[in-house]
Amino acid sequence: MEAFYWNSGQPLTEDYLHRFENTESLFDYHPWQEESWKRRAEWLDRRRSFAADRKELAGVLRRFNEKAGNAPEALASADALSEPGTLCIVGGQQAGLFTGPLLVIYKAISLIRAAKQASERLNRRVVPVFWIAGEDHDFEEVNHLIALTPELQLDKIRLEHPTGQRTSVSRTPISPEQWGKRSPVWTNP
Repeated sequence: MEAFYWNSGQPLTEDYLHRFENTESLFDYHPWQEESWKRRAEWLDRRRSFAADRKELAGVLRRFNEKAGNAPEALASADALSEPGTLCIVGGQQAGLFTGPLLVIYKAISLIRAAKQASERLNRRVVPVFWIAGEDHDFEEVNHLIALTPELQLDKIRLEHPTGQRTSVSRTPISPEQWGKRSPVWTNP
């Protein structure tokens, strides 16, 4: 992949992006060298005996994405995972209201672009797989969003847990009535 300049303010990230030799001992492959991508793909090809059943995995992902009403591109990517030689690049995020912070959208876009670049570099199909960590039990961490009001104030919009019981976020039912309610506004969070 092509290196780019972005100042993260984090020494480890700066070294990873701009002075990889300082972090090289922490990683098996060099992300900015094409040869490393090829070596990783070859390693994955050799390790297939330890991998999940491709057809079964593709079928589960297709059914899930169909049920969610996902885009044709997502269905095609799920199907492609059943084909020998197809690789994937995986990323994800904890669940949040309305996708969560904008960084989640950027992460998904970055994942799609990385899969496209890897596919071109390796001359084989590489699909993006973006998962949502819906099994997380920390409802308080994902039950709100902060929006900018017309008065240019920050407004925290929050959903109350419907039962108070500790359950995974993806299995916590929110009624249509609760979606229609709005908890007290908390300005300037």
